Amino acid sequence: MATFEKSTWQFFIIFLLLTGTTASNILRLKEVNNGNFILKEEDKKHATAPYKTFTAQDTVHCMDKCTDDTGCKSVNVDENQSPLECQLVANDRNDVDSYVDAAGFKHYDTGETKLSTLVNPNFPGCIVPRSHNCLKIDSEDDLVFMSEVDTHCNRLYAYFHFDVETGRLFHHCTGVPVCLVSSRLVISFNCPTSNKESGSSYVNAFRRTFQGYLSLGGYSFYLESSDGSSGQLIKSTTTSAGGTQNHRVFNFPTLVNGKYSTTSPKKVRVRVYASSTSSLNNMLSTIASSPTNYIYTGYSDDFAHTANSWNNVAYVHAAHFIAPITGYYHFALTCTPYCALFHGNTEATKVDIFHNIDAAGTFMSPSRASEYGPGLYMEKDKTYFLETVLLDVTTVEFIGLMMLLPGIDDEWKPVSDKYLQKI
Repeated sequence: MATFEKSTWQFFIIFLLLTGTTASNILRLKEVNNGNFILKEEDKKHATAPYKTFTAQDTVHCMDKCTDDTGCKSVNVDENQSPLECQLVANDRNDVDSYVDAAGFKHYDTGETKLSTLVNPNFPGCIVPRSHNCLKIDSEDDLVFMSEVDTHCNRLYAYFHFDVETGRLFHHCTGVPVCLVSSRLVISFNCPTSNKESGSSYVNAFRRTFQGYLSLGGYSFYLESSDGSSGQLIKSTTTSAGGTQNHRVFNFPTLVNGKYSTTSPKKVRVRVYASSTSSLNNMLSTIASSPTNYIYTGYSDDFAHTANSWNNVAYVHAAHFIAPITGYYHFALTCTPYCALFHGNTEATKVDIFHNIDAAGTFMSPSRASEYGPGLYMEKDKTYFLETVLLDVTTVEFIGLMMLLPGIDDEWKPVSDKYLQKI
């Protein structure tokens, strides 16, 4: 038996009491099968040929069959026929984002993969609500680490929705957001809404750091006990240590064929260089002369970084930027204390767009953008190179990168995941 809800986005939620495995955003667990289907295309089918075709009494029945079939990730439905023609497809937009014309057909999939458990890869186990269930909560519920994998980590209550683009984190089966309350990670209806798309909450969103940490604003999280024991709280700290500490690393594993695989891709390369100078110009020269002489490297979700314990270093964030439209782009940096922006067709041809030497914390918005004329001309769908440099001396460091899209003069937007490609 299946139930569903339909909104303006034609968002279908299907709960099936079946057994199975996991594919894309479809959960196939011992207790329940769960798939979140979204209308992706009209009058089109997925470019991948279906591996099974049959008739169905309605669209939900077709989705039921997909959720029940371990090889299925998406469906083509001809809703003009009675009964409907249902086609099961082994790929979705995450595999092949390509479609072919097919009058009368609608294509549904489960969207970009966002559904995952939350784990510390250094200890067997997963993060779950203390209540160990999917019941709606009255106020809030602590998140705890449970080491009993078979008991907890293949249960519906162990899954979360993590949206890299917005920085939002929700508990899957209750739909309740995750946030920080009194130095504890909890699920609560009172959690503020985080959204990287909004300049005001750009910093206060969940993101994965280059050390493998999970951060929220200036905080990162850790297992209350560093031994991986069961039942411990997930606590927060304002200090982001220089090296990686085992009990502070968290992953959202990509769900492929029901098995834990590689972590979801982080696109911004981060290199950390030791610094013995308080001059940004001197540090830029040092990095240019010895680009491979970094002391640490990793990948982050975006260009934002906040920490307060790793002094006398320079952070270099870099990624490929895919221009969404053709025109002139303006970029702005927010940083403390000193930062710079580089741009080019490639990393080898990058040039210094602007940097601040003595205006710590300045938000380089339109007034500073005028320093490089009408902006940076880029063509739609072409790949460019972006790099920021942050010099940290002895204070709390922060950097964020925002932009004005061509033709939009009053809405600064973060340079977020959807515009980026991993180097």
